[in-house]
Amino acid sequence: ARQTIVPLTVVSAKRPVRPAPFPLDELHTDPARPNPPRPLAPAASWDGAFQRIDKALHAYRRVAPRRLRKAAMNTAARWIIERQENDG
Repeated sequence: ARQTIVPLTVVSAKRPVRPAPFPLDELHTDPARPNPPRPLAPAASWDGAFQRIDKALHAYRRVAPRRLRKAAMNTAARWIIERQENDG
């Protein structure tokens, strides 16, 4: 499982995005507000706890030390290459 998860985390860390060559408005119930704000669940609930953890992790992503992220990516790349099979 680690041989699959580590490369996926590397891809996720890069956050690749490719714009769609066509509009995707029909995927939203209200195209005028595609991402309406959701009210926070009570903090004492599981939903509330996970919502707050998610908000904290999104905030951390914006301020995370770039050197630390680069070192982690290099470590992950070495780990993948060490365990990669000969045929690629």
